[in-house]
Amino acid sequence: MIEIKRREDGQVLMRFDADSLQGLQLSNTDFSGTDLAGLDFSGADLRNCNFNDSDCRDTNFSRASLTNSVFNRVHMQHAVLDGADLTDAAFHGTTATGVMARKVSLRHSKVNQCDFSGSDFSNSDASFSTMHGNFHGTCWNHANIYGVDFERADLTDADLRDSDMTNAQIAGAKMNGARMEGTTGVYGQKFGSTGPFKLKEKRRKPWWMLWAKTA
Repeated sequence: MIEIKRREDGQVLMRFDADSLQGLQLSNTDFSGTDLAGLDFSGADLRNCNFNDSDCRDTNFSRASLTNSVFNRVHMQHAVLDGADLTDAAFHGTTATGVMARKVSLRHSKVNQCDFSGSDFSNSDASFSTMHGNFHGTCWNHANIYGVDFERADLTDADLRDSDMTNAQIAGAKMNGARMEGTTGVYGQKFGSTGPFKLKEKRRKPWWMLWAKTA
């Protein structure tokens, strides 16, 4: 038997006659205001769920389906989201530092005024999403961030190497110290390894200089 309690007073709000929450069909469930810290929802069907004001610290959402779910004012520090589907999910005012979110789908998701600093989004697909907030020190290595709205986001010291940022919006974004070697930039340019924002190309000598040298 697994009990889900309210954060404020510990009152039991729901019970599951199961030994584990892994892989359960829980779509459309209202988890708002609940204490879910440390629980294992890996592989569960959590589509269209409401997690507003819940405690999801250290919660395991790996490989879970979380499409269209909402996470407003949630505490998600060190949660595990590896392989989860967060397509069209919404986050607002959420603290999610140190989250493991590798190979996650965040397509068309909306993230506003959130703190994801130190989180790992490597190999994820966040194309066409909105990412407004603190992403200081995050890892987007080999990620698909095509068309992402990063306007005014803090990407200081972020690892963006080998990611696809084509058509991304970065007006007002903080990118000091960001690593972008091998990244496809906003206009489709490929960044080199000699600096974070400048592609250094090998210059060829004019043909007449080559002829003069061999003459």
